Amino acid sequence: MVSTFEFAGHVVGIMITTDVDKKLLKEIHQVIENKCTEHKDINLFIELNRGMEIPMHLMIQDLIFKLDNASCFSKIAVVSDHGIF
Repeated sequence: MVSTFEFAGHVVGIMITTDVDKKLLKEIHQVIENKCTEHKDINLFIELNRGMEIPMHLMIQDLIFKLDNASCFSKIAVVSDHGIF
């Protein structure tokens, strides 16, 4: 299940508190698509909790989704305390 919150009508926040699988990614995309039908441009805030994993193939699938829907996004922020190394 996706945990969401709103700062304003055109801003959607998503908290990822479990490892991302195909089902969760589909739910996230549905939340985003629903918000895009309500507003011309949205701001997306995603918070990824420590220790949560996203498989590379799903990261690529998510990137393709965002590129395909780029006209819907004004700003995208991803917040995490994951280090690269």
